Amino acid sequence: MESWAKFEQASKKIIDQLESIDFADNYILFFGSADKALSFKEIKKNLEVIIGKLKNDKKAKKIIFISLPPSNIKAIDDFNKNYNMVIKEVAEKSNIKIVDSYALFKDNIQRYIRKDDISLSKDAYYFCLLYTSDAADE
Repeated sequence: MESWAKFEQASKKIIDQLESIDFADNYILFFGSADKALSFKEIKKNLEVIIGKLKNDKKAKKIIFISLPPSNIKAIDDFNKNYNMVIKEVAEKSNIKIVDSYALFKDNIQRYIRKDDISLSKDAYYFCLLYTSDAADE
């Protein structure tokens, strides 16, 4: 199995950078694949901190989280499913919207996920934008 230690722990970096992020009414969060070196307990805590800071410090009116997409690589797909469960748990408690990219793309991975089995295709980004726009309008 591949070592995940090389991954950058995006959620920790985002926490460190939140003070420098401009104020906005809406924030769209789409990260997680670089958190593989963290436990899901740490990930949950980081997500709660990020959402809390956006709501309290940045006075966010709406936060939308785009879940991680499916992958043909089992280790990545398993991680993404588990990460998405954490996202859903935190989102329900925090009353934030989720664009479920996993559900959107799982039936046609070849069209929506690039050959690296991680990155989204142009079509996938289009659908994420469309659904995120709808979520922002709700």
